[in-house]
Amino acid sequence: MLVSVILLYIAYTLQNRRILASEAERVDYPRISVIPSLYIDIGSNVTIQCQGTKQEDKFILYKNGAPLIEGPLVGQTANFYLQDARKTDAGNYFCMRKSDARITNHKTITVKGADDTVQIWALPSTNISVGGNLTILCQRAEQGDTFVLYKDEDIVSEQEPAGGIAQFHLYHVQAKNAGIYYCLRKSSQSKVKFSNQIHVTIEGADDTVQIWALPSTNISVGGNLTILCQRAEQGDTFVLYKDEDIVSEQEPAGAIAQFHIYHVQPKDTGPYYCLRKSSQSDFELSDQIDIIIEGADDTVQIWALPSTNISVGGNLTILCQRAEQGDTFVLYKDEDIVSEQEPAGAIAQFHIYHVQPKDTGPYYCLRKSSQSDFELSDQIDIIIEGTGNEVSRQNTDYTISNTVRLALAGLLLTVTILLATENCHTKKSQLQNEELSHYHYNIYSIQC
Repeated sequence: MLVSVILLYIAYTLQNRRILASEAERVDYPRISVIPSLYIDIGSNVTIQCQGTKQEDKFILYKNGAPLIEGPLVGQTANFYLQDARKTDAGNYFCMRKSDARITNHKTITVKGADDTVQIWALPSTNISVGGNLTILCQRAEQGDTFVLYKDEDIVSEQEPAGGIAQFHLYHVQAKNAGIYYCLRKSSQSKVKFSNQIHVTIEGADDTVQIWALPSTNISVGGNLTILCQRAEQGDTFVLYKDEDIVSEQEPAGAIAQFHIYHVQPKDTGPYYCLRKSSQSDFELSDQIDIIIEGADDTVQIWALPSTNISVGGNLTILCQRAEQGDTFVLYKDEDIVSEQEPAGAIAQFHIYHVQPKDTGPYYCLRKSSQSDFELSDQIDIIIEGTGNEVSRQNTDYTISNTVRLALAGLLLTVTILLATENCHTKKSQLQNEELSHYHYNIYSIQC
């Protein structure tokens, strides 16, 4: 009994420590504040405060993604002063704590009276790793302007934002994205103004194998997933792995291999990575991404191949699936049973060959388990494109053609019989008129 009490006390103490540690970690994130306001008049003073919990910490203040100044804590606050604010002080600010590299939220300071100044900055920073996502922002105090983003002297993109900030997103950046960027503002009064320049640096070697997932690493049961593998050079072979098993292999025409996984199920959850094989027999692995399939395991899925829209006369396959095996599936159209199947695996395939307009309608699956449980899938609407008149008209044409052929054959046979009969009667008359030379013939031997 005493041992049980001691064990319970120890477990309670450890649990409290975990809770306290979690609370401490949660409240230990640094914070940023701007005094007196995010909107300041030109020539005024502003204080940016970075707040932490440890006095020995130091903070770095960033402006538009680039480090601006470093300062120590006084108490639990590091104060950064912007005196006699100028147009160039407008921008996006955040603090980074040096001890653990944690950053605060972002604060955008607007300097009033600097309406004609075009600001540019990069998030999360002007220094970004290969494969990361970069956002370049162009801002002006007034709305309704058009912004053009330039890299070196080439146009990257053009945008007319709903507000005063245009956001240009660069996904999965590569070494070629490094360079000098700036914004051009075009107003409705045909005025043109340029921002300052920022220098974007892409960190990481060009031969790094990148991997990412579209639309996301988190996807719902039944959705479609694409995993992409990329390297800067072309001509490589990519192998996609899940855990330690090969999923697929591909030699793309370009530098990106796209691996499609349709109608994902919980079994598709797991870590994925790419292996690159070059023509020089070099091998290189990408980082790992974790795919999470969201949705209950007992959901009955239904889908159609090749599509829910299919032409008259085509072949259609409707598939019903659940994560477990051993169930019976019943396919319904409207309220009528189409077919029933107990598949060997977890997927039942119902084939409908040479579909006709009558096959149009809503279809759904009913799952019957060995425990007498029932569950319905969602409904899919099958659309048969084409009226089917082409087939009927073709059959009608064949019938008319055959009738004409039979009529012509009958007419030809009748004419042949009439000609043969006439020829026979002519010969009989000739024989009756011959008295001497044909006396030994019996004219009645001629039968017509």
